[in-house]
Amino acid sequence: MFGKEGRGFYIALLVIFLVLLTVLIFLIRKGKVPNYQFKNEVSSSITEKPEIIYKSPPEISGWIAWWKEKEAYDLVVKVGVKSIRSISPVWYMVSTNLELLEVGQNDKKEVVNKYKDKGIIVLPTLGSELSGKKLTPFFTDNKKTKTLSEKLTTDIIELGADGLDIDLEGIELENKELYESFLVGLSGALKSNNLYLSVTIHAQTSTPDWEGVLGQDIKNISEIADEVRIMTYDYHSGDSDAGPIAPLSWLSEVAKHNLSIVTNKNKLVFGIPSYGYVWGNAETKGLQYDEFERFIDNVNYTSERDADSGELIIKSLGFTGYLSDSESMIRKIDLLRSLGINKFVIWHLGGMDEKFFETQWSN
Repeated sequence: MFGKEGRGFYIALLVIFLVLLTVLIFLIRKGKVPNYQFKNEVSSSITEKPEIIYKSPPEISGWIAWWKEKEAYDLVVKVGVKSIRSISPVWYMVSTNLELLEVGQNDKKEVVNKYKDKGIIVLPTLGSELSGKKLTPFFTDNKKTKTLSEKLTTDIIELGADGLDIDLEGIELENKELYESFLVGLSGALKSNNLYLSVTIHAQTSTPDWEGVLGQDIKNISEIADEVRIMTYDYHSGDSDAGPIAPLSWLSEVAKHNLSIVTNKNKLVFGIPSYGYVWGNAETKGLQYDEFERFIDNVNYTSERDADSGELIIKSLGFTGYLSDSESMIRKIDLLRSLGINKFVIWHLGGMDEKFFETQWSN
C-alpha cells in the first residue's frame, strides 16, 4: 500500500511518538507534570482536606450594641445589602427582676421597616447582664419564662422583624434541659408565624475549660434553632491577662470540634471580634476600634502583628493592648473559610474598622 519512502516516514513518526511517551511517563512519575483536576476533587494520592472554594463571598451579619446604634446604622446604610446579610440590634434584655426589658433609643418599627426595605434581614437580640446561677431562678420559674416568651414573640410579630436572636450566656449544666425547653417553646411560637430563631452560644472545644459552656449542647441547640452563632472571641478578655482575643489556632480547634458534632453545618455562624482590650496597671478596658484609636492618640507606643491572631499588639508605658482591626478580622475569616465555614457575625458593627467592607473576597 505504501512505497518504501512512505514506510520510512511512518516508522520515524512511530519512533518519535514512543520516545515522547517514554519521556512523559518519566516526568509524571517524578512529579514534574501537574495532575490537573477540579479543585473540589481529591486525587487518590492526596489525603488532606481540599481547599474550600466558594461561588460567593462570605455571608456577613452583625450585632448592633444599643450604646453604638447611630454609628452602626450609618455603617449599614453606607455598605448596604451587598455587604451585610442581617443585623441584630440588641433591643431586649432579661432584667434583674427576670422580666423583659427593652433597651435602645431608636424607633424599633421604623428601623425594621427601613432595613427590610433595603433587603437586610432583621433579627433583634435578647440578651442579659445575668449569667450562671443568676439565671437559674428564670429557668426554674415556668410562669416567668412563659410570660417573657409570649411578650417577646408578640413584639417581634408587631415589629415585622424576621425573627429573633437569643444570647443568654453562662448556662450552667443543671439548667441545660430547662434552657433547651425555653428555646423549644420560643422556636415553636416563632415558626408558627414563619419567623426565624438564631441562638448565640459560647465557643467550645473538645475539652471545655469553663463550666459556663456546659449548659449549651450545640448538637441539641442546632436541632432547635435555624442558626447557631458561636462567639469565637474573648479567648483573652477583661478577666484574663493580656493576650489575643481570638487566636487562629483556637479558632481552628473550635471550628473542627463543632463541625464534627453538628449535622446541618450550614446552620453554623462564627463570631468575629471588631474590638480590642487594653490591659493597664489599674484596670482593663474593652474598646471598640474607634475608641481604641482615640485612646492611643497622642500616646507614644509601639505596634506589631500577633502571629497567631493577626491582631495588633500595641504597647506603651503602663498598658498593653490587643486590637482586632480589619486585617485581623479578614485573617480570621480566611482561616474559617478554609475549614468550610462561610457565615460570620461581627460583634459589633458600630465604630468598627470600616476598611473591612472594602475587602475583595476570593471565590
